[in-house]
Amino acid sequence: MLKWSWIGSFEAHRPALVASFEAFTRAEHSPELREQIAAGHEETRFWLASLLQGSGDADGEGSARVVGSFYLALLNGLMVQWLLDPAHAPSGRDMAEALRSILASVRSTGGAG
Repeated sequence: MLKWSWIGSFEAHRPALVASFEAFTRAEHSPELREQIAAGHEETRFWLASLLQGSGDADGEGSARVVGSFYLALLNGLMVQWLLDPAHAPSGRDMAEALRSILASVRSTGGAG
């Protein structure tokens, strides 16, 4: 089980988080920067899948990429919320509760929508 807290690490890494989001907006005007960030995200997808779920070569590249993309989307969304309003950003417990609720809703509707 992962013992390190992503959300707990945000304060120590705030300057890097801010720089990342500043780079995202600058990438709109710089194809080279956009390519660099996209390549970094592609690597990060596989790293997150491996780190958080053990998904890797055994699960197939496509599966690991999809799982890693999901984790990356969650992580980026959490960072934005935390940067804007740390006091009201969701905790890890909040995120787990939300995911359980989403899964229960999907199961009860048979996966529709």
